[in-house]
Amino acid sequence: EFFKEFSVDFAYANASSLDLRIFLKCDGSLAPKKRWLERNLQEVIVKACNKYDYSIPFNQLTVHTVNG
Repeated sequence: EFFKEFSVDFAYANASSLDLRIFLKCDGSLAPKKRWLERNLQEVIVKACNKYDYSIPFNQLTVHTVNG
């Protein structure tokens, strides 16, 4: 009853991430919990990505050695 609208849209692709835009419209009585909601929403999204094996491979790390 406190959540009025929710959507997740693709924003853009970065070098090591796919950025999402998350929109959650809440009842005004939740305004004091805004920071808490933001943090927990991010945590839920990360858990969902891990559960469903959504991943973006990071660039390969290259090590150069000098023989001398």
